[in-house]
Amino acid sequence: MRAYRPLPDFEPLADTTEASPFGQWLAGVALASLLASYAVWCLITGHAMFFSGRPIRLVEFYGPCATAIGFFYLSIAAFMHLHWFWTASPRFWGYAQLGKMIAAAGVIGSLAFFFIAVLAWS
Repeated sequence: MRAYRPLPDFEPLADTTEASPFGQWLAGVALASLLASYAVWCLITGHAMFFSGRPIRLVEFYGPCATAIGFFYLSIAAFMHLHWFWTASPRFWGYAQLGKMIAAAGVIGSLAFFFIAVLAWS
């Protein structure tokens, strides 16, 4: 019998961040910018790398699948930036929440497009 493993808790991503100013700039600007720049590179070149399950390895995608992954990475980068940089400001908290909802919809839409692209073009 397998041991019980609870699902990860994503509730902290729905509210404001508790990050220090260094953490805000590191996660909200530096890491989000790195991910966004790779996403733009994926969109321009039509080539993307994505992690695969067991065994963990990198899988290469081309064409529409890579475009979907590029939009996925860009949506994740936007969510990271909005969560770790803008939610800490009481003045911009509401705008950040709205942006996070739009970025989450982008994640869902890009995953749906990815699965359709895999079925149609692979």
